Order: sequence, then structure tokens, then C-alpha cells
Amino acid sequence: MDQNVLLFNDRHLALELGPGFERIMDWLENAADLDRGLEALPSTEQLQDRLRAGTGLTSPELSVLAAYAKIELARELTASDLADDPWFKRVLRGYFPRQFSERFDAELDSTRYVGRSSARWWPTT
Repeated sequence: MDQNVLLFNDRHLALELGPGFERIMDWLENAADLDRGLEALPSTEQLQDRLRAGTGLTSPELSVLAAYAKIELARELTASDLADDPWFKRVLRGYFPRQFSERFDAELDSTRYVGRSSARWWPTT
């Protein structure tokens, strides 16, 4: 998904999705060492106050969450066995031009290469 579309949708649903964003921040604090103070993100209480006042996270705050989520997803994809899944191998080959996939077929089967490439393109498509 295009990042601009993601942020546009999140911004327009900020009130409705407020509790979900709180859970995402909690998850990122545990999984990706998100520091709300360092990143100028609201505390749980501050976000609840905003939601009661009819506001939610700002576009810059949503951008920070998207960046941290993408970094964590890339880390988890790289550490997973996704590269060994037959479905993923077909998807990966479809991502590249046919001539490239045919020429570098063996290299695309390299777990090291596929793991790195999956983390590069998967979270941002």
C-alpha cells in the first residue's frame, strides 16, 4: 500500500481507530523499543484525553508509528522462514521482470538473498 494512502486513511480514521493506535504503540514499545517521549508520542492518558476532546494522533505521529511498524515487520520477515514457503517463491518471482527471474532463478532461491529482499519490498508494497 502506498504510504501516503495509509497515512491519509489513518488520519481520517484517527478517532475511530484511537484505541487500536494505543495497542500498536504498546506493541512497538515492547517489540521495537519505541520510546514515546523520544518520538514525541502521547502517553496512554494523553491519547485518551485527545480522543475525548475529539482529536486523535496527528499526521507526524502516525508517520512515526508507520515507520516503526515497517521496521519491525521487516525484522520479523527477515527472521522468519517465509523465504522457504512455495507461495512466497512464486510471489517473489512475479515481483521481478520475467527476464530477471529466468536469468537469476538460482539466486532467487538463495535463502540469504530472499530473506533480505523480502524485508526490503514486502512491507512497503
